[in-house]
Amino acid sequence: MAKATWGFTLIEILIGLAVLGVLAVSAIPSMSSVLNKQTLKAKVSRLDTYVEQARNLAAITECPVEMNLRPADAAVSISVSVQHDPFMKGCSAWYAQTGSQNNRGFSGTLGNVTLEDAVRLNFNAVSGVLDTQSQTRLTLNYRDRRAEIIYLGIGNGVVRYD
Repeated sequence: MAKATWGFTLIEILIGLAVLGVLAVSAIPSMSSVLNKQTLKAKVSRLDTYVEQARNLAAITECPVEMNLRPADAAVSISVSVQHDPFMKGCSAWYAQTGSQNNRGFSGTLGNVTLEDAVRLNFNAVSGVLDTQSQTRLTLNYRDRRAEIIYLGIGNGVVRYD
């Protein structure tokens, strides 16, 4: 009578595990790079939100707005301040109503990302368009990934990832 064999031998199981291990080791570095790129994209999106808030502040207050981005310890320090322009009627009225420096801007931090150089963006009163002198590029780094952002006029930044 013939004996039926079912299942895998120990050698077949060990070979299968070895092949699976080699595939896992080769896939982990590329997965890490993908995760780093996604994290950097989230940081760029957050920075775009800050830029949009500064632009809106210029339009609402009818005052020029200055946005400073500075490198900090493994972070980017962001400060936005409204500049008084006595020749803009709406700006002077807004400035007179606020009366307190606390209402004249905001600040924030992008954590776990680095900025190569300090950057200043100036937004025109009323329109919120970026001044031609401050149309600029900046570079954010997160681990092994890098994003170069170019801010021009009223549009959002143009981003290139490395």
